[in-house]
Amino acid sequence: MTRPRVSVPDGYRCPLCPGHADPVFDDSPLVVGQPICAGCSVELKHHLTEDTRRDDDVLDRLEAFTGRSFEESRVLYLRELVLDLEDRLSPTGTGAGLAEDWAGSYGQTADSIRDDWRRLLASAKKRLALREMEVTSSIRAELGAAPARASRRC
Repeated sequence: MTRPRVSVPDGYRCPLCPGHADPVFDDSPLVVGQPICAGCSVELKHHLTEDTRRDDDVLDRLEAFTGRSFEESRVLYLRELVLDLEDRLSPTGTGAGLAEDWAGSYGQTADSIRDDWRRLLASAKKRLALREMEVTSSIRAELGAAPARASRRC
């Protein structure tokens, strides 16, 4: 995702790997209000797009720190990914010029980068729809979705 790097006070430690100092931090939708290091950010992106949960220390610490399950965190991540890709593909979005900026760096045309983003967006939307059905009502409230309604019998 195109989250900006953030500045942190001297001595700040990533809440997911506090045993060492890190040079670069990202704002994360997974740990609201506390930046996480770029290493944890990349690792979480990989783990949260996989079909099954790996046995991983960063995932364990994320669950302990946030109180959210793996599935709940995955829904939050996929939701953020969908919003980010929609922003990149929107002609008026804040990420609208990224394809042109990245084209030279990645040896692709801006159109091929946007095509990749469209495919990723379609896949992320499908995965999100499937995962949203599996999460608790508390995460649905956090995402701003309407709570599931009980069926009424006459």
